[in-house]
Amino acid sequence: MEKKIEKKDIVLKKRDLQGYKGNYGHVIVIGGSRGFTGAPVITANSAVRSGAGLVTLCIENEIETMVASNLLEAMTCVFSYEIRFKKLLNTATVVAIGPGMGIEKTLNVLTHTLDNSACPLVIDADGINVLNKNMELLKGKKVVLTPHLGEFSRLTGLDIEEIKKDRLNIAKEFAAVHNVVLLLKGYRTLITDGKETYINTSGNSAMANGGMGDSLTGIIASLIAQGYDLLEAAYMGAYIHGYIGEELSKERFCVTARDIIECLPIYMKKFQK
Repeated sequence: MEKKIEKKDIVLKKRDLQGYKGNYGHVIVIGGSRGFTGAPVITANSAVRSGAGLVTLCIENEIETMVASNLLEAMTCVFSYEIRFKKLLNTATVVAIGPGMGIEKTLNVLTHTLDNSACPLVIDADGINVLNKNMELLKGKKVVLTPHLGEFSRLTGLDIEEIKKDRLNIAKEFAAVHNVVLLLKGYRTLITDGKETYINTSGNSAMANGGMGDSLTGIIASLIAQGYDLLEAAYMGAYIHGYIGEELSKERFCVTARDIIECLPIYMKKFQK
């Protein structure tokens, strides 16, 4: 089944009158490296602004000060605090891993995360890149993968042009074989678990700049933390992300990830019924 997602299809739950932060989940973001400190900050701030109850960003010691100065509502934890890091993984509602990590240590951190957490994962960027020939690590896990075409090409071993010619069927088969939710970015982003497939209709080229994927990762992780299932969180997150970009682009030449983050609470309110 393939379905085009329209605005009317996105319905967000009303927040409980007596709800508190514990009702809306704890998102753990793992990412960042020297020279790539912005990506995990974008993901963490997107998770905060899209309604997660708690957000903790786990990072390397050497970039903690730099990263923490760009966070207000989110907490930080460095990997060297092994006991606290392990406790966070054990108690997290969802883990988002990969933004800005680089390749050097990512496979080790991803493996450690998978071994020490039972919650769903949203895997993006270099978290995806290190899965090439390591997809068996995801067996039995609840996972959303969010590659763009280049990352998906590396993951599958298929040429980008080959993927473009049969994007829908290749995406569906990959998701089914590996039992994951796949969000394949691009014009008319595809979201599929191999059985159900959604085609996003929102977004435009005003959003074509760095950090957009990181903000989407944060939104999806936040929605999972708030109780939406993985497929639902992925297609709703994609639509909301693109919808905000479209709305802002009516008066702006380009739209940045920071623009999206600032407007998340305002526009998400419009999807509550």
